[in-house]
Amino acid sequence: MNGLLRVSFIVVLLLAALSAVHAQCAADDYLCCGPNGGCTDSDQDSNNCGGCGNVCPDGQVCCDGTCSVQTCDICDFSASSCGSTNACACCDGNAVDTDTDKNHCGSCNPCSGEDLCCGGECRDALNDAEACGCIANNCTAIGEGWGCCGGVCVDLDTDPLNCGTCFNNVTSLPGGCCVDGSVFSSPCDNCYEAADDQDMCCWNGTNTPQPCTGLNSLCCDGICIDPNSFFTCGCPSTECSSGESCCGEICVPNTDFTGDDRDNCGACGNQCDPNQFCNSGSCTTYDNTNCGMSMADCDSLNQFCCEDSCVDGDSDSQCGSLCNNCDDSGFICCSSGGGDFQCVNPMANGNCGGCGVTCSSGQVCCQGECADLQTASDHCGSCGNDCGADACCSGVCATTNDNCGGCGTVCGGDDCCSEVSVNDHECVVACKLYDNDNCGSCGNSCALDQLCCQGVCSSTSDFTDDEQNCGACELACDADTECCLNSECVDNEGYATEDFCGSCEPCESGQCCFMGGDGYQCQPTTIGTEDHCSGCHDACGQNECCVSGVCTTVDFENNPDHCGTCGTDCGDNCCRDSACVSPGDLSSDPQNCGSCGVVCDDECCSSVCADTATDENNCGSCDYACESGQVCQEGFCIDQPSCIELQHVMGDQYRIVDVPCTGPCACDTFACADGQPTCTLPDG
Repeated sequence: MNGLLRVSFIVVLLLAALSAVHAQCAADDYLCCGPNGGCTDSDQDSNNCGGCGNVCPDGQVCCDGTCSVQTCDICDFSASSCGSTNACACCDGNAVDTDTDKNHCGSCNPCSGEDLCCGGECRDALNDAEACGCIANNCTAIGEGWGCCGGVCVDLDTDPLNCGTCFNNVTSLPGGCCVDGSVFSSPCDNCYEAADDQDMCCWNGTNTPQPCTGLNSLCCDGICIDPNSFFTCGCPSTECSSGESCCGEICVPNTDFTGDDRDNCGACGNQCDPNQFCNSGSCTTYDNTNCGMSMADCDSLNQFCCEDSCVDGDSDSQCGSLCNNCDDSGFICCSSGGGDFQCVNPMANGNCGGCGVTCSSGQVCCQGECADLQTASDHCGSCGNDCGADACCSGVCATTNDNCGGCGTVCGGDDCCSEVSVNDHECVVACKLYDNDNCGSCGNSCALDQLCCQGVCSSTSDFTDDEQNCGACELACDADTECCLNSECVDNEGYATEDFCGSCEPCESGQCCFMGGDGYQCQPTTIGTEDHCSGCHDACGQNECCVSGVCTTVDFENNPDHCGTCGTDCGDNCCRDSACVSPGDLSSDPQNCGSCGVVCDDECCSSVCADTATDENNCGSCDYACESGQVCQEGFCIDQPSCIELQHVMGDQYRIVDVPCTGPCACDTFACADGQPTCTLPDG
């Protein structure tokens, strides 16, 4: 009895415990399944799918309490690494990031091989030039020849470690340079021997050593590089590590830029302005109460804070509270009132050549000095007009007869004011008849192509034919016996040209120079004749006529335009034997066959010259044609002759055959006998 009670009590306890478990499972929307009474999510548990003990077959999963071959879209995203992002998906019951998960990329599909999941796409991130390193890094956009090697963009045309293809290291090969994707060894024996030669670096993208220019300005180990690049820092070049920058051709930690370096404040090369200092990597403007690293109080010293020290502010290089450099504009530093200073123009009145300099009445500020334009020899009439040694008289340099060299110095008589040296004038005696600078009167200068002659500026060309000034001023020729020819006096007899015909005057147009009873004289002459064809005395030779101003050879016997003599025109007649005759029948006249002057060697047949001894259409006489198969020979139509040919039969046997001839004899190996229509064997 007691044993039965003990068992009953245990059963009651178990039922109570199971009831409590079931109550807890129901509260979590789970089922209590299994002999141990464990809670399970029957919506996803493949061993208790939709109910306890309902096991899904292999290859299926439990989705919404139903066994299915499809993946579930119900996952506990709150417990996943992707949270609730747009790229989060439920695959095989697990929440995954389909932007980056290699096994569930874009959807629940895995990437193959070494591909990585890049933005939801399976990409060969180690070699894909358009997605190198699995980031938005398009190597091809950098330039032609760039590719992706090991997830890094490299120039396959030039990188000696990846020459032409990834990981093709050519540095140990002769030359050791990569050019256009192949090892480069010529014209340098070894590219590394050309290191540091900026003008003849062994490689810069061509097969010929050239200077390193642009960003790649340093020749290092025979290669033009940018020595301040993160990837090629310094020489020998080094790729800086993460957290470093290339600065001054060395890799330095980025933390170095967070100090007080004014030249590299916050970043390499970031230089603070002159009125700033670097404060923990930030350019901070100085003020008068905190000047420089010492934080000096310039106000207490009645000074200004410029760059990193207190200064008076009255120097041209550090002017006033703004610390301006007046030298940059050619200005000077002057007080602006109120204890401050400013840059001013020393070429302007009020500060002419110095601070506060004001020119007096009647003066102007010229090039930093006060000057009276009426009297100042270096600013005569206008600023910068320098009279040199001459005086300035009422704003004009003393270069005239009334003011020669000095104001009131007058040149009289035969004297003229002349420049004895540069900008230095004096009164000197002048021969106004021949002085090129004072021709006829003081100051009247002749041009370069003129000479002063008898007080008149005359062209030098006038002296070539002027009998009174032949070759030079006042060199006169003998009026009775000489003329000026090409600047020389010559005897006026014995010359016969149209420019100089027995006198000093040329012939008129339409005249030629001839010898007459009274010597050479100009006479009217017709140009274009045989005696004066192209000009005076241009005579044509024998058998020549003047045709359009040119002496031309003619056939006086047959030329209808010049029949017998020049100019004899036969008109509609023909010229025969130097005489104009009726043309007769041009179709049969051998002297005028077809047209006047066409002479035939034989006969004229139907207006065409023909050889009646051989012409098959005019054989023996005009219009007598041979029959087909005949030829015309010696003016007779005969049958076509044949040739004898030795034809090889076999061995040393030959036979003679007849071969038709296309002429007297067309045989290659035999010749026709003289006057015979057939070919015969040669002797032997």
